[in-house]
Amino acid sequence: MTNSGEALTLLAALRYRCGQFAGAAEAAAQAQILGAGPEAAYYRGASLAALGATTEARHQLIRAADLAPASIWRARAELALATLP
Repeated sequence: MTNSGEALTLLAALRYRCGQFAGAAEAAAQAQILGAGPEAAYYRGASLAALGATTEARHQLIRAADLAPASIWRARAELALATLP
């Protein structure tokens, strides 16, 4: 595995887009450990939501929005939050 938060965030995004939600959540979590920002939090939250872990998904999506209040990641996080039960 890589030591790059950016590479792990990209891996999380690719896994998410391919429907590999557990792998996406794990890659995003590792990216966050390495200091990745709102994109990793978004993909972790979206992946967790797809897996049915709504409480943790909500936490991660709010984190994504808070990390980048004037960004596409906030907009995406807010849309994802709106669909959570």
